[in-house]
Amino acid sequence: MSEERSAASRAYLLALGLIALSMAFPETLINFYLRARGQDQAWIGIFHASSQLGGLVLGVPAVWLFERIRRRVALWAGLGFATAVRLVTVMPVEMPLVLAAEAISGFGTVMFGLASVSVLADLTTPHDRAVWYGRADFVRIGATLVGGLLAGVLPAWAAQWWDAPPQSAESYRPVLVLAFLVRFAALIPLAVVARARDAAGAPLLHDVQPAHYLNLRALLSLPPRLYLLALPLVLVLTAHSLRSTFFSLFLRDWFGASDALVGATLGLQGVVGASAALAASVLAARWGYRRCVAGGLALSTVATIGLVLTDELAAALPFVFLGSAGLQAALVLYRVFAINAAPREEHFILSTLLAIASNAGPTFGPYMSGLVLTFGGYGLLMLLAASLWVMSVGMFVWLSGRLRAPSFRPSPQILTE
Repeated sequence: MSEERSAASRAYLLALGLIALSMAFPETLINFYLRARGQDQAWIGIFHASSQLGGLVLGVPAVWLFERIRRRVALWAGLGFATAVRLVTVMPVEMPLVLAAEAISGFGTVMFGLASVSVLADLTTPHDRAVWYGRADFVRIGATLVGGLLAGVLPAWAAQWWDAPPQSAESYRPVLVLAFLVRFAALIPLAVVARARDAAGAPLLHDVQPAHYLNLRALLSLPPRLYLLALPLVLVLTAHSLRSTFFSLFLRDWFGASDALVGATLGLQGVVGASAALAASVLAARWGYRRCVAGGLALSTVATIGLVLTDELAAALPFVFLGSAGLQAALVLYRVFAINAAPREEHFILSTLLAIASNAGPTFGPYMSGLVLTFGGYGLLMLLAASLWVMSVGMFVWLSGRLRAPSFRPSPQILTE
């Protein structure tokens, strides 16, 4: 990998870490903050839906502006706009303005999402892509864990510093403002990525034209293999969502674990998953993408079934951690396999389809898991998740055989360049 690509990739990982760190704060605290401001669950639900609705309504204007300012400007301008508008949501303003700000932020979120969806694919090469994708997941998961831990303790310190009542809006507000300032800091490395050029002076980030894909005819004319590459990811992440939505309650109800033990288990699960993401390229260098992806998903399947075959948490912990490791390694390597299976000019639309597939599971999984739990309990829920993973393994093995998975293997480098 050239020095120019390596420097740009490191800058992008720094930006990714700052964004993930900052997002962990509102994910942990925003419901508490809104409740402290007197809002009920129905209003809070509308608040969370408003950003998605705003992105949907403002999506076409966002694409129109994206095409005019081009991708390299939209990369940092989209995030900057969304962050600036969202900052209003934690200010002492009237609640209708809070709701409007959350909705309008969807405009910038759409631009940033379109600009960033295939950044790492553009910056990397097939031989080192697994290393950088693994690093990216490690940074994202690690920063989210750190952010969640900080979000749990900082409001109490803020309450003492500002002489505010504990669990009040005034105790949450400075912490949330700090989180948005951290997100603003991510604009600096993003600007570095946007300006990055190769040794010949050509921009590393290729321009993309998302408006082209607003045409149904353009979508229908895409090679079927691009859609097929997204399908296993839908199954994998739907299964993961089925298992994870109520996993904290599962640990409490099935094993009688205390809140502290549940928190420690989930934290360690995140650490194991992040470590597996970092090690994914080493595994692929030794055994290849096909074996590692299928093996990781199979390991998650066995581990999920194992969870309901014991009633002792100590005996179940190896299944918790092995399942997390197998799934995370498989996710990293599947994304790399998919990108490597497509020519460079298809990286943007394929990355977009993979992102849509990634959102399908979290969109439908929680509702499905609630229904399954209501009528069948945890045993049926885990069996359904395992079945979906088995289906994803079969689909991936069939698909990878038809596409003739890349013969090269990734560099085993992890911590050195």
